[in-house]
Amino acid sequence: MKKIGLRKILNEELSQRKYLSMAEVHKIARSEGHRESNAERRLRQSESPYALPVRSQDPPRAIVGYKWIGEQPKVQLAQFPQISIFQTK
Repeated sequence: MKKIGLRKILNEELSQRKYLSMAEVHKIARSEGHRESNAERRLRQSESPYALPVRSQDPPRAIVGYKWIGEQPKVQLAQFPQISIFQTK
């Protein structure tokens, strides 16, 4: 049986509940046998582009939770016809 990764577990939970506090993120990580810092890393923008960090209002503006922003529409590139820049005789 294949084990589900921490990033996938966190993203699924976040997509269902729309918001997770840092305490909930840490609790999920511990229940899966991971360190808390690993869970925070899995929710970074580079690994979870649909999770937006929610920061406190007071300095030092620490992350207090994560909000689900949903999947962004995929950008489709226009296909242009291939043209030759060399003259043919």
